[in-house]
Amino acid sequence: MGEVSQALSVPLSTATRMANWWMDNGYAQRLPDPNDRRIVRHFCQFNTARKFPHL
Repeated sequence: MGEVSQALSVPLSTATRMANWWMDNGYAQRLPDPNDRRIVRHFCQFNTARKFPHL
């Protein structure tokens, strides 16, 4: 979330709320990193990438 927060110039809490909204509404999904159990990756769904190309 730190990278997203910096890229969008928003506080970390705002980036987290945005990511949760994306997940809850089916625009993205969380997947575990196969090499590091502490890391969770966020992936946009295919249709989301077309609707929001700047993400």
